[in-house]
Amino acid sequence: MRNTRVRRDRPQTPVVTYRHRSTGRLVTLVGMMHIGVPAYFEAVAATVADLERAGAVVQFEGVRPPTAEELADAELAAVARFDEFVAFVTAISGTLGWVVQRAEEGLPYPDRWTNVDMDVLQLVRLVTPPVIERTLGKSAGTATLLGEHSVETSRALLSLALRLAMSPAPAAAMSLAGGRDGRRDRRALQASVLDGRNEVALAGVKAAGRTDDVVLIWGAAHLPGMGEVLRAWGYHQTSVKWLSVGPVMKVWTVLRTVLRGLADERRRAEETAT
Repeated sequence: MRNTRVRRDRPQTPVVTYRHRSTGRLVTLVGMMHIGVPAYFEAVAATVADLERAGAVVQFEGVRPPTAEELADAELAAVARFDEFVAFVTAISGTLGWVVQRAEEGLPYPDRWTNVDMDVLQLVRLVTPPVIERTLGKSAGTATLLGEHSVETSRALLSLALRLAMSPAPAAAMSLAGGRDGRRDRRALQASVLDGRNEVALAGVKAAGRTDDVVLIWGAAHLPGMGEVLRAWGYHQTSVKWLSVGPVMKVWTVLRTVLRGLADERRRAEETAT
């Protein structure tokens, strides 16, 4: 199952429902991009509301703040990297003209919903500070690069990046990039950020009882792994629908915008030099 796709210049994420073959229990996985236009989050909220009215309980991801436990210096630095990454994602969202999931215009989180995620210290210790530094540490450089261009050029570059990230062939090629160290770091992230947190999420499904229907609101990257476990538990997929996250530029518009923007920047630089 694809966890994201692009249709008619709109990235989309899936809502996938599984039914248990014996009990009939339903588990619905709501795959999220954590940024999007307000209408995207309204569509997610409406979908979840329909499932709640049918009797489902809602559980969601959300790495919680660290406990009062004393952190080592390397752990403090790793937590700071997570904060920087959140700021980076927020900046991306603003450049695209979108909002972040937790913004006022984003997804509402009623008190009846349950957070079943780790806290940030658990995650840091699972991933390890060195891996976090080598991976999330790159976001600051990307933010600086985007800041060197106009908003329109940055928006075009981000549109292209989203298209590439959601295309299977480039994603497969990226998995081979970065050399041995890069591949090792990606495996570590896969085992912790995805697989490790999937275990926590699916433990919440078990804790909800054998009969209660459950809705899991998690990042779309988690869905393939969750689906694999659910199938091993005796569930089968019954439906999938796609929600549009927001518009991105067409490929030719991206190329035209980037080339024009770079030409304008070069001309301004030459004028300043003279």
